[in-house]
Amino acid sequence: MSDVQQRNPVPGGAFDAAAFLCPLVLYVWTAAPTVTLEDSGEFITAAHRLGIPHPPGYPLWCLWAHLFTWLPLGSVAERVHWSSGVAGAATVWLVFRVALRVLGDRSAALLGALALGASTIFWAQSVVAEVYALNAALCMLLLLLALRWRDDRRVGWLYALAFVVGAGMGNHFLLALAALPVLGLLVVVDRRALLRPCVLVVGALLLALGLSVYLYLPLRATADPPLNIGNPRTLAGVVAHVRRDVYSSELESGRTAGGVRDALLHTRDAWRDAARWFGWPFAALALLGVIAWPRRARDVLVTTLATALLGTLVLNLQLHAPHTRLWIYAHRVYYLQVHAMIALWIASGVHALAGAAAPRGARAQWIVRAAVVLGILWSGLRGYDVASHRGDRVGRDLALDLLDAAPPGAGFLPVGDDIVFPLLYARYVEGLRPDVSLVSREYGWRGEAYSTLLAGDRLSDAMRDAMPALRGHVAVPRGLVYVLEPGPLPPMDARRRWASFVPLPGPPRDRGLDAAADDLFVDAVRARYAAYHARLGARSLALGDEPAGMASLDRAEALDPGDPHVAVLLFDVYRDFAVRPERWRPLLEGALAEWDRAYDPHDARFDWLGRADIERRLAALDGSPGQDAP
Repeated sequence: MSDVQQRNPVPGGAFDAAAFLCPLVLYVWTAAPTVTLEDSGEFITAAHRLGIPHPPGYPLWCLWAHLFTWLPLGSVAERVHWSSGVAGAATVWLVFRVALRVLGDRSAALLGALALGASTIFWAQSVVAEVYALNAALCMLLLLLALRWRDDRRVGWLYALAFVVGAGMGNHFLLALAALPVLGLLVVVDRRALLRPCVLVVGALLLALGLSVYLYLPLRATADPPLNIGNPRTLAGVVAHVRRDVYSSELESGRTAGGVRDALLHTRDAWRDAARWFGWPFAALALLGVIAWPRRARDVLVTTLATALLGTLVLNLQLHAPHTRLWIYAHRVYYLQVHAMIALWIASGVHALAGAAAPRGARAQWIVRAAVVLGILWSGLRGYDVASHRGDRVGRDLALDLLDAAPPGAGFLPVGDDIVFPLLYARYVEGLRPDVSLVSREYGWRGEAYSTLLAGDRLSDAMRDAMPALRGHVAVPRGLVYVLEPGPLPPMDARRRWASFVPLPGPPRDRGLDAAADDLFVDAVRARYAAYHARLGARSLALGDEPAGMASLDRAEALDPGDPHVAVLLFDVYRDFAVRPERWRPLLEGALAEWDRAYDPHDARFDWLGRADIERRLAALDGSPGQDAP
């Protein structure tokens, strides 16, 4: 135990309480009040209705989050979000306990742990329904159990570790990238103890017991819950779901279109973004912590470094994802267990600085700690707009507008998570619009036949080829969605076509987008509403109401996040009504530049807009109006 620890007048229990309660209060206070974007709607539905989310199914998370749905406080969505908050706070506490065991310095251990708790991306994942906060907690639990066994060699710690590995794999496969370095640490400490027959047999049984959480999949699939992606009732179905076979299909080939260069770029981003999420001063402190790590615990340092290497470079080499905007954004959450390792290094750095200040007296040590506390507060304030979801109602508002656009008895064939997951929540958690059904070709969670009433976007030839039920249909815009009707449509001029657009029955719920933080999914929602306002403006112009039409078009331009589809749509409207000719070329040139920047082989699977479509419009700027209107 260090001199810093021995002279600390604060009771040890106060540090434990602070390590857990400080982040918990933060996460509960900034948790989303309802469904959010990304996978939130899917996971809330899975937790509430004990359903089966996308592969590999996340059975441990479903059971963990379901426990919170029984709380007598808040809405179902809030309760599920709180499950991430508790997991995030538990991660911070576990980082504190591991750092304390290595350093023997409560203050440094607490400050390193709180640096993780206030870091932007970890905080953001602790306030919404997601699996990554729980995965980080399990990762740190494995390391703590290994250190307990390293220090006292009680075999019970090994047995607990084996069970946690098995059960934790039922939350996310990323845990394996932490379990392997922990196993290496155990081997280095005492290989013979691990190879004793009793330890091997009991450990294997407990590992299998933990993995038995995957029995959840066939048991719940047989019950046919509303969310039943993959319907894994049979052994073959369970294996396919757990192996994520759906993501290896030809349609999903864009997921693995990357090479070694892409993996290296993703790895570079992982470390650069970690420094950004924590803040560059903490990045420097983490580097100091690695250099000044206690010699008596160098085996633990190697374990943390191996976890970080496996969780970045090796992970990205395995994923083969292209280095595009979609996958840069998606990968940001994969590195939380690496961030937990960085928090341990930060704690070591604080310990080293405090030790260097010790010869100058207790006041110098407190100045060091106070500076770190200020850094944590600065990190939290800096990341608040991104991490906090307090008051975020964008996802639910989107779902309500999507349902308002649906005629009675409609069946959604959603294309894109931005439309399907908020709808799942609204339909099966809040019970809104029970007449509406949800069908998905991409995930196939329901067995009913395709509905051909509503879709998420315009139809492309590739979409019709992949989904035979869509052949012979055309997509007609209605509100925020598209009605699928037998095609082709009767010929009509551009003005009649624009005038046939059916608006929402009330004003669109898009005001929350003005204050929403920028991210890939919020941008997709902004684009959806921008397209709505563009069509609404065209309808008003076609009906002779020019002031209302131009106001709607102004709103479309204000909302547009730079999406090439919206730019092309605005161009078509301006061209067909011969207004704002000064915007025609800039819109198309901007669309072309954005298309090149944002192109992704995965997103492009069903995209109706290609580069040639934009180039054709540019080449035909002086042609006759009325062509190509949707």
